[in-house]
Amino acid sequence: LDYFLIYGPSLKHILYRYTELTGRAPVPPKWSFGFWISRCGYKTRQEVEEVVREMRARGFPCDVLSLDPWWMGDGPWCTYEWDEERFPRPAEMMAELRRQGIRTCLWITPYIPAGTPLYEEGKARGYFIRRPDGSISPVLEAFAGRDLAAVDFTNPKAVEWFLSHLRRLLDMGAAVFKTDFGEQAPADALYHDGRSGLEMHNLYPLLYNRAVFELTRQYFGRGLTWGRSAYAGSQRYPVQWGGDSYSSLDQMSTQLLGLLSYGMSGVPFCSHDVGGFDYPPEAFDHPRQEDYPRDPVVYARWLQFGVFSSHVRAHGKQPREPWQYGPEVEAIAHRYLSLRYRLLPYICSEAVRSAQAGLPMVRPLVLEYQDDRSTWNIDHEYLFGESFLVAPVTSRDGRLSVYLPAGTWFDYWTKTPVEGGRWMDIQAPLDILPLWVRAGSIIPMGPEMDYVDQKPCDPLTLELYGPADEGEYVIFDEERPAIAVRYQRRHHQLLVQVGPAPGEVIVVLYGAAVRQASVNGRPAALEPLAQGTQVRFDGRQEAQLLLELA
Repeated sequence: LDYFLIYGPSLKHILYRYTELTGRAPVPPKWSFGFWISRCGYKTRQEVEEVVREMRARGFPCDVLSLDPWWMGDGPWCTYEWDEERFPRPAEMMAELRRQGIRTCLWITPYIPAGTPLYEEGKARGYFIRRPDGSISPVLEAFAGRDLAAVDFTNPKAVEWFLSHLRRLLDMGAAVFKTDFGEQAPADALYHDGRSGLEMHNLYPLLYNRAVFELTRQYFGRGLTWGRSAYAGSQRYPVQWGGDSYSSLDQMSTQLLGLLSYGMSGVPFCSHDVGGFDYPPEAFDHPRQEDYPRDPVVYARWLQFGVFSSHVRAHGKQPREPWQYGPEVEAIAHRYLSLRYRLLPYICSEAVRSAQAGLPMVRPLVLEYQDDRSTWNIDHEYLFGESFLVAPVTSRDGRLSVYLPAGTWFDYWTKTPVEGGRWMDIQAPLDILPLWVRAGSIIPMGPEMDYVDQKPCDPLTLELYGPADEGEYVIFDEERPAIAVRYQRRHHQLLVQVGPAPGEVIVVLYGAAVRQASVNGRPAALEPLAQGTQVRFDGRQEAQLLLELA
């Protein structure tokens, strides 16, 4: 038994050293930060194409459609073979989705059902987990089937055999795999490398997700999974999500608790099922659960929370497409998903910083304000990256108490500055997620789009909130050149320097009045906004914006 003592005293430093030991998370592909739509589950090609057609017709941005196991037909699963009666010409289908800006995610497990040719092949080659007497150690997982064998990921030949079936699916057009399960590794087993089932039980999902992640990394250049089970070090193989939850506000609250706790375990990238996976708890007293009414309040509040998580996927037994919840919730969903896509320059930049430092994108307040005792027990609000403070609403009446740490914060919706170091009682209507921006922040935003990289980041909008003294922000955009933004405030002048951008740059200043502006020494027009002022200029070359403050 080995012990590691990691002394901070800063919690941030502890996470940095812990991930130095167990591994840092790579930054997932940029498109993974878009919206994922899913359901348990889409069962025909026609259904998939209707959902995508409706998504685009209603103007919703979306990057990934996830198919649960029915892409293989009815269970038991997993065979890694398309049911081409329900999904005829799957390569053609995925290519057509891709032309519309949508990638395909396929559900898999590492369990192979008895009675299939794949099972007989794996059994004959010794690729499954076995008992000490040589018999196959069965997996207890009723959802996928009742007679299952688990791939032995300590056997390199078994791993390559397993991945050969996934590689064929990638060749057909799949982009990512939902690596479900992995937590049922039998405890009575003896693995290929000699370790016992008890020794391997927690390691099994790590090895499972590592194999799939590395395959996608080799195939695409950047790796990705959508996994459920994990262990220390699983941050190296993002992304994981919070597993099955009921569709209720209290279950949304517990998913937030899990997200905060998981992030404090060195994991920057994780998610949850927007709307909840299962039916509302009350549905289990209903004679037909599938007919139980969908809850628009739960969906709207959960989607707001999801938009301000590292990754956002709507998924559940009931339909999770936004228009399924009525016109009001559809409008709310459109507003927040559009905002998510506009915030991609910020989200992708914070992803890089989080990966480098071993910090979660969803951060408990105590991680940033460790010396403020008021933050020690706060578990219902969080920081999204360095600048946003988010307080998801988990009550039906929209009431909640929010703590703002010391300093100045700007209400994101009204741009009103508020002094922190105090609690606030909030009444949030259904369309409002309580949201603040830390003073001094630079928030980069792009244009609205239907899918990630549909168009260049033109215009690039830079929102500055109450800048004082100096600040800087580097915008990271996958393989494209980084854009450095700096400001210096001296008395009644604010100098903003912006590195070369793809096109037009719009600088928006909140928290200070502006008398006049110049760009590279030439006068620039001021455009007044509610609570702010903006200036536009050609940003294709490095620019210096000088603002004369009132």
